Formats: sequence, structure tokens, C-alpha cells
Amino acid sequence: MDTMRIGLAQLDQAFEDKETTKARIADLLGGDPIDLLVLPEMTLTGFSMDSRQTTLTAEDHAWFQDLARRGGHAIIYGGVEDGCNCLNLVDRRGLRARPYGKRHLFGLGGEREAYLPGSDRIVWELEGWRILPAVCYDLRFTYHFWDLASEIDAVVVSANWPASRRGHWRALLQARAIENLVPVLGCNRIGRDPMVRYCGDSLVFDAMGEVVADAGAEATLLRCTLERERTREVRRKLPFLNDRLA
Repeated sequence: MDTMRIGLAQLDQAFEDKETTKARIADLLGGDPIDLLVLPEMTLTGFSMDSRQTTLTAEDHAWFQDLARRGGHAIIYGGVEDGCNCLNLVDRRGLRARPYGKRHLFGLGGEREAYLPGSDRIVWELEGWRILPAVCYDLRFTYHFWDLASEIDAVVVSANWPASRRGHWRALLQARAIENLVPVLGCNRIGRDPMVRYCGDSLVFDAMGEVVADAGAEATLLRCTLERERTREVRRKLPFLNDRLA
């Protein structure tokens, strides 16, 4: 599959309230079909340091698997597993890939005290697309992306990024796209939790760092289409990755 139809679900997650958040996700879906649905960090609870609330249960995973099968699309969603803040990929058939554990924990928010860091990067294979996942704070660390750039077709960043650093979010997403010559999809939330206000600004940049789609500040399913040939064309015309130092 050389064309992928993407939907980024920008929503106001109900803090530590999984059932309300599930209903809000369901309300955003519908309309034209998509191939991949991307959801914000700690999808069902928002960014909480209470692992009793954020840990994904078997029932939570089953809910996403059923949503994928009924919608006929893959889903990227987040939550805590084995003490790590993780992202999961489930395909159209409801089959789960190996989870990615967030490597860079946000010390300013107490995340280092609440959770364990992930140890490995993962590249997911989805219908011929190679996707590198990242969670929120990972976005600030260029080495997470750099040496895998030539091996991937897209980066997905799932976040709860605060409005107070909105400019950083937009600039860093664009920078990761430009320096790695790869499409970057950033899915963020809107609304508030007890500590922070969130800006939305879910974005998709292409391999040139040009904006493909911008959600603004409203609850929405941001749709776009990615073409792998567009990335190949950019890399043929601008073979910057070949000039990197080992």
C-alpha cells in the first residue's frame, strides 16, 4: 500500500475517566474510511501519574481491537503497561504489535518517579509502511529519530503537549520532518487536566517539512493522505541522508 489515509483524533480526554473518553473517541469517528487512526498519549485517561488509573486492562485492549475490526482501520493508542508509558499498534484485524515504551520520561511532570523508561525503539510494519513511534517528550531528542531515518516511511508522535510550549511542539515536529526527510504526524489533545491546559495543534508535515494538515484547537478527526512516492521523490532530489557522518 503506497497511499495511507490517516485520521488524527484530537480530543479532550476525560482525566482518569476511561469510559467517558471512550465515548468521546467514538463520537469523532465516522465519515470517509481511513487506514490508520492515531490517538493521543495515555489515550483513555490523559497524562496522569496514577498507574492504577492509567494501566491498560485486557478489557481496554479488547475495546481498541474491536474498534479496529469494526472500523476496518489500524489504531495507535497509548496507556501504561508493565510500568511503562506505552504506545500500541493494532491492525485492521485486531492483532496487536509489540508495544513501544516511552524512552524519555518527563521529569518536570513527575513521570520519572511514576513510571519506568522504555529501553528500545521499535519500527512497526503496517501494510508495507514502516512507522517509528514516539511519545510526547521523545520529540525533543533528535537521536531517537536520526539513525533510523532512512529505514522508515513515517514518524508518529502521540502526545499530551501543553499549550504553554505550543511553539516548541510545532517547531520540533517540523524539524524532525526536515532533518530526517520523513513525514511526521503529531497527535495532541485539547482541553485541561488538573494541572495543565493543552493546545491541540495536531499536525502532519511531509518529508519537506511542509504542512499537510493542521487541526487547530478544536475537537476533530484530522484527516490527510500520505503518499510514499512523495517521500521517495524528496529523497531522490535531496539525498541529504547520504551525507550523514557515521
